[in-house]
Amino acid sequence: MRSYYPVIRVLSLVMVMFGLTMLVPEALSWTLHDGAESAFDEAVLLTVGTGVGLWYVSRKETRDLTIRDGFLMVALVWTVLPVYAGLPLMIQLDASFTDAYFEAVSGLTTSGATVFEGLDDFPVSINFWR
Repeated sequence: MRSYYPVIRVLSLVMVMFGLTMLVPEALSWTLHDGAESAFDEAVLLTVGTGVGLWYVSRKETRDLTIRDGFLMVALVWTVLPVYAGLPLMIQLDASFTDAYFEAVSGLTTSGATVFEGLDDFPVSINFWR
């Protein structure tokens, strides 16, 4: 397990930065009072909290990433970040994990695909995040 600590350390920092990007739609939600404030509050806390926890576990690791670690890092980022990106959708819209994960991957890859209908009825901050 110790050999994966450099990957965990970098992934934790990516997760913290990603969690902080959720503050933008959260600020939009607070400004517009669109009702999605608590969804983003919880998502930011879970994402940043998990990132800080992983960082704390691996904070003493000093080894740099190898090429092999880089491949694992890319795979982890593309599979783990959508889980956290889908949290506001699951919390606010009561979306299933599968639908929220699909929307998050679609949003992160900017493919434009969606499984939701009635997007105009969603809170503005949720549409901004999607």
